[in-house]
Amino acid sequence: MTKTKTVVFYDEVSGMSAARGVWLLNYFSFKKAFMLDGGIKKWKSLGLPLEIKTNGFKPTKFSGKINKHVFAGFEYIRKNLNKIKLVDARAAGEFNGTVIRAARKGHIPNAINIDWTLNIEEDGTMKRNESLSGSFIKR
Repeated sequence: MTKTKTVVFYDEVSGMSAARGVWLLNYFSFKKAFMLDGGIKKWKSLGLPLEIKTNGFKPTKFSGKINKHVFAGFEYIRKNLNKIKLVDARAAGEFNGTVIRAARKGHIPNAINIDWTLNIEEDGTMKRNESLSGSFIKR
């Protein structure tokens, strides 16, 4: 993969897995990584073509430079808890500790909960800015 290539990730889980692929390439400073809005679900609903054969994969060298700016370290978060907006994107039950799917229940102090699934339209596409910004600003 070269820096001139464009990579588009898609999945069947409303973009959750595809977003991880985009983030990973952004972490390695790759600028042309995207996510197919609506994924395979939307693609199929539009009647767009599908293949069932396997396309060959040819390994290639990739040298990405780590972009340290996509991380916020524990010390930074702890030091700036009252100055930053922390968003916990898990389901409400995980956020409030009634559902335990991690080593400890609950959330980081001062974090607000915006379940990632609330960012997705019924057809699997991402909600537009107008419908997202109002709920985020109010919190």
